[in-house]
Amino acid sequence: MNNQKVCFYCHSGTKYMPITNKKGEIISLHSICQNPNCSVNLTMLALKKRKSTLNLKKRIKPTQKKSRVLQGILVMLTSLVISWTGLTALANYDYANNTQTYVASRLSTSTTKTKETVDVESPKTLKIELGSTKNTKANIRAYVLYQASSTGVWVDKIDHMVENESHYDPTAIGDMKLICQYGKNKGKPVRAKGIWQITDCGHPEITDEQAFDIEWSTAWALSIISKSQKDCRNQWTTCDSWYKI
Repeated sequence: MNNQKVCFYCHSGTKYMPITNKKGEIISLHSICQNPNCSVNLTMLALKKRKSTLNLKKRIKPTQKKSRVLQGILVMLTSLVISWTGLTALANYDYANNTQTYVASRLSTSTTKTKETVDVESPKTLKIELGSTKNTKANIRAYVLYQASSTGVWVDKIDHMVENESHYDPTAIGDMKLICQYGKNKGKPVRAKGIWQITDCGHPEITDEQAFDIEWSTAWALSIISKSQKDCRNQWTTCDSWYKI
């Protein structure tokens, strides 16, 4: 029943009128406008308005459900994007700064590759002498890489360095056009010697015999390289270039 006392159309007073069914029984009281020119059933209008509001709410509910489903999908897609971004960043992580586990696997892979590509008898006991018939690039390379593996140094790094320094030529002499700018040999050619290209400028204390000796120079070089990445990169430009690959 509507309690409206003033008609919102003509602002006249209202009165309650009984509403009967087909049997003549009173089933409700409706508020009716007393103005004979208006006579609006205010209760009926209020009921229609309420029914219209309920229908509107019913129509909105499915839309709200769809909206929630879409929000759930967006959240799921966002999570997938974040996960994928994390995996991609992990895959592209700089191997030079990675964990010791990665270093160990890299060393293991490099060592296996060396054994497959270099066929040489017993590099562990191979005695290399300057001018010897055994003094071939394959034999020298096998010996150097074996020593690197035994020392715990990355084999592929050593292979990159020696190959680019001297191409495994124990008689190689380079940097003769470069002039030493400091130390005992200042003003003289830099003069890089042997497979590791040890210079007179940087290491005047090392003799030619030592620099050209494959075993001595390899042991000396690996002692520096195994200390730290910084020592390696400061001593050889080829070491620095390997970390930039």
